[in-house]
Amino acid sequence: MFSSAASEEDFRYIAIMQRIDSLMADEKQTPLYPTTPQSSTKKNTHTKPAAKNSNASNLQKPYTPFTRTHQSMPVVDLNTADTAALRLVRGIGGYYAKKIVYYRERLGGYVHIQQLLDISGVDSDRIAQWAKQLTLDTSKIITINLAAADKKTLSQHPYIGRLAADGIIYFRKMQGEQACTLSALVENNILTEDVAERLTPYVMNR
Repeated sequence: MFSSAASEEDFRYIAIMQRIDSLMADEKQTPLYPTTPQSSTKKNTHTKPAAKNSNASNLQKPYTPFTRTHQSMPVVDLNTADTAALRLVRGIGGYYAKKIVYYRERLGGYVHIQQLLDISGVDSDRIAQWAKQLTLDTSKIITINLAAADKKTLSQHPYIGRLAADGIIYFRKMQGEQACTLSALVENNILTEDVAERLTPYVMNR
């Protein structure tokens, strides 16, 4: 026969075991994640919105190749253009524009574009580049009267200079103004044949 104390302890043990068995039985009968007919049959109709394609409109447009707009280059007259007009010529900046105008004033105008080679820093490559936008009006040439021009006018011309100007003034005094021609100045060794040929478009007395 068991004591009362032992009986109470056994009773408690049996009660605990029965409680555990009942909990385990409930757990087996009840699914961990219960589902309802609605939740099992319902499909997820929510769809993710399509990503916006920023290039979609561009892809639909036909491709058009880039074409550079042709801009005609201005053509300027070498004998009448000021420094602003000369700077429109590709490759001529303010520095060369001033030199071109200054030399033109001393010459009386340009007869041909190769005379630009007389300007310091100008070479044949530059002239070849400039020539596409330059023209010459030789009717604008200013001529010199060898029989009447003063010493300053004569000496300032690039093809005469101060020494030849003195010779021309002396020749006029000795031979008379009417005798002062290019050919006479060459015969008297005041000018060389090369200089006289270059001066021909610039003098009235030949």
